[in-house]
Amino acid sequence: MKKRIAFVLAGVLVCVGAVIWLIPYAPMPDMNGFWNVRIWRVNGADMTELTEQVNQTALREALTQVQAKRVPRSQHSFSMDKVSYEIIAVYNDTPTFLNIGELNFVYNGNGWVHDLKNGSEILTQLDEICNN
Repeated sequence: MKKRIAFVLAGVLVCVGAVIWLIPYAPMPDMNGFWNVRIWRVNGADMTELTEQVNQTALREALTQVQAKRVPRSQHSFSMDKVSYEIIAVYNDTPTFLNIGELNFVYNGNGWVHDLKNGSEILTQLDEICNN
């Protein structure tokens, strides 16, 4: 009987742990946590800074809606041809980098990236913000 209870308890813990890992998280959930946000439009090797032209409040609101997978993966290099926007934000004193486009991920410079769950939605919002 005790073994059965132990197996059930272990199974419940494994299921709860799996659910926690599968639920996305918001890397930058609060607009008040931003100290600095810079944005570039990327076209292959050509990068155009848009920081001064965009509505910073709208940009920060869009960034608070980013949802990333909890499970990180290693990312050593990537093609800028697959990126439409590169954003560097200092959030709660931590530099945070986002690449949005065909590739959608967030990282903080430690070699591990978190893929975005809603990258295409964020791309659409960034296109609206940057084209106004």
